[in-house]
Amino acid sequence: MWSPKPCHMFSSRLYPLFVRAVSFQTCGSTSLQQCYYSFFKSFCRSVQRSLLATLLESLLKG
Repeated sequence: MWSPKPCHMFSSRLYPLFVRAVSFQTCGSTSLQQCYYSFFKSFCRSVQRSLLATLLESLLKG
């Protein structure tokens, strides 16, 4: 019966470089997600303020 040979993707010399690259990508994507989240929160706040101002203005006029 045929059995596949074990596949060694990384040599022991390259593995630390791979780990460093993966951890860098993870940290980079995390900070990018935090940046997007911060932008989204500030956008929502400005929309909320605008809607509240419009609502109050229409209530005071009406």
